Amino acid sequence: MVPGLDQIRVIRHLDDLSNSLRVLEDVRADSFGTFEGDIRTQWLVERGLERCIQNVLDVSGHVLAALGGPVPDDYASVILELGKRGILPPEFASEIARMAGFRNILVHRYIEVDTKLVFDALQTRLDDFRAFARHIVSFLEANA
Repeated sequence: MVPGLDQIRVIRHLDDLSNSLRVLEDVRADSFGTFEGDIRTQWLVERGLERCIQNVLDVSGHVLAALGGPVPDDYASVILELGKRGILPPEFASEIARMAGFRNILVHRYIEVDTKLVFDALQTRLDDFRAFARHIVSFLEANA
């Protein structure tokens, strides 16, 4: 058991992540042309991806804080630290940590968002979020 780890809080984030992924699955476009021509779907996907990423970041930060020691002050490093501590496979942590930068673009540079990158994330990166959730559930089960 990890003192300070609020498993209910983590599970709420994982549930929200799962719900967001279901919505994103429902709006997957058949082609980039279809996606590019539908601003409402683009906005929905951008917000859905932002929400998924934020859940990953919030869970990562909470788990790391509960484990003790210094918590890095940037999102990507928090995820990388979970890889160093064996909660996430290190290669996977390196891959998903890049989502922190994508989240910053969605939130702060939303006018400059590359629609092709959003479409690509929708088509190819949703399983990363599922894998993250599986790793965290395994960590919770091992520390119940």
